[in-house]
Amino acid sequence: MKKPIEPEKTLRQAVSSIKSITSPPSEPKQPINDDEFKPACQFVAQVAVQAHSYGASYVRLNEFLAQLPHLFGFKGQMLAAAPFAFFEFQQSAGAEPYRLTYRLPATSFELTKLST
Repeated sequence: MKKPIEPEKTLRQAVSSIKSITSPPSEPKQPINDDEFKPACQFVAQVAVQAHSYGASYVRLNEFLAQLPHLFGFKGQMLAAAPFAFFEFQQSAGAEPYRLTYRLPATSFELTKLST
């Protein structure tokens, strides 16, 4: 016989996992070098597009993406205005911003994705 699911415990574990992912590291990462900056920005943007296609809400996506560039050692922000996502990244304060625009794929909410 399967052990019954404890919703409160499962929710606490999920919140704890999300907090550990979205909390900025206590020590800031060293600044990223010029050769790695643009590929890292493109990676962050691709993560956002894929998360959006998975069904993440804009609010949750923006919260997560506010922290992701910090892990690479630069600043970034995203504005999602369907059907587009606009990204702006800065390697350091006062540096020229690097901007990307992606067309977001159409999404359909498949509840089976969220249950696994």
